[in-house]
Amino acid sequence: MNNLDYKQKPILAELKSNNEHYSKALSKEKLEDLKKHHPKATIVCCSDSRFPPELIFAVEEGELFVVRIAGNFVEKTPEILDAQKVSISYAVNHLHSPEVIVMGHYGCGAINLTFDEINNYDSSNPLFRNIAPAINKAINEVNKSSSELASKSPTELKHIICAHATKLNVINTILSIRESNIIPESTQIIGAICDENRVVDFFYNN
Repeated sequence: MNNLDYKQKPILAELKSNNEHYSKALSKEKLEDLKKHHPKATIVCCSDSRFPPELIFAVEEGELFVVRIAGNFVEKTPEILDAQKVSISYAVNHLHSPEVIVMGHYGCGAINLTFDEINNYDSSNPLFRNIAPAINKAINEVNKSSSELASKSPTELKHIICAHATKLNVINTILSIRESNIIPESTQIIGAICDENRVVDFFYNN
């Protein structure tokens, strides 16, 4: 393995230094405990680096099995076994994680991007293909919900629609997991939304 010149890689140098501090702080007892892997919950969430579930829920290593992808989606076609489904199945069926939580967050870049591309997106792109139904439904429901929307600016209207689509996308992901039959029907799947203040609101859907 080639030695890296960290002086030429400041980001890697920072990460390396942080890792050294982290690893040295771990006790032998902690390392022994981490040989066991029994996560109390499986979190399906967005890859957005500003919303790390371990920090949001203030948990330690080993407590959560985290499945992250931009837009926190799972392939809606039951026959397609994507990486998210494989990971969720592994957590529940092999590690015996008792609950699955699908968490979206307001201000999601994947939701915003899909909104921007909704009239001209590439259906072969799994991100657009799986998030677009939530955007379209949100557009229809928001337009029907209030006569005051005509006074909203395009930016304000986009914010309202994307916020609503965020929850609809969580629900769609829950349904995709359930309809794929990758985990027992007895496994509870819970929806969650994290807001800009990192406050999480749970809602039961399936």
